Parts: sequence; structure tokens; C-alpha cells
Amino acid sequence: MKNYVTSIVDAIVNSRRVFCVGIGSSASVANSFTQKLKNFGIWANDYSDTFPIRDIPELAKPGDCIIVFSLSGAEEPIVKLLAQSKVSGATIISVTGFAVNPIAELSDITFMTHQSVPKRNRLRSRLMLFVASEIIFENVIARGSLKNKQ
Repeated sequence: MKNYVTSIVDAIVNSRRVFCVGIGSSASVANSFTQKLKNFGIWANDYSDTFPIRDIPELAKPGDCIIVFSLSGAEEPIVKLLAQSKVSGATIISVTGFAVNPIAELSDITFMTHQSVPKRNRLRSRLMLFVASEIIFENVIARGSLKNKQ
């Protein structure tokens, strides 16, 4: 896990812009993560609606980072976004459930989390996505603190 987290933090702190994406109940995770990055001085924006999400491939450029929060890893608008963004040169990161899924396959870096019981499809907990976002953000803070000391 440490190598994935280090790679994700490297991508975020070295990015010009960070596009945070989440649909449905994963949108709250993307929004929370975006606010933390902004408060830390990193350019970030969150996208949770279909129409703004479809514009990301035109906006993302090399040096940008797209981070997707999705337990299922199969939301069609996000799969489309990543397939189109792959050619942009932006780094694609997914935080997703333990499963083979299209979002993980299209990502440069994937952070896998535990999913809730499959019987709870409509009300699956996003706790593990929040935990993963906190782990990533705490490492971003630690990296910033180290830079400030040098």
C-alpha cells in the first residue's frame, strides 16, 4: 500500500491541477478531498455531475491529475471520461473497491479499498473511500511539511 500512496502523493503534489471525480454517494468523498487540497494550497476542483465530467477530457493536459473515487469502478460516465482522458497525458488515479473493474484498468495508479457487503448495492458505505482519501491527504500534508523544513 505504501508504494501506491507514495505514487499518488507524488502525482498530486507535482500536478498543475487536480480534478477530483465522484458520482452518487462517492461525490461527497470527492468534494471533501477537494476542499482539503484547496485548503492546503493545491489547485483542485470536484466534479460530480455528468455534464461537467464529460468536459474534463478537453480540460486535462499533461501535468494534470484526475483522481476518481468509486467503489464499483463501473460508472459509465466515469469510464467514458477516463477512456477519453487517457490520451491527454494527465495522470489518472482511482480509489476503488477490491475488484477487477474498468476504472482501475484505465488508471495509471489504483488504490484498492474494501467494499461493503454486495447485498447492500444501493446503500453501500463510503467509509473506506473516506479512509483512503484521509490516508492520501495526510501523506500530502506530511510531504508539504518536509518541503517546508528543507
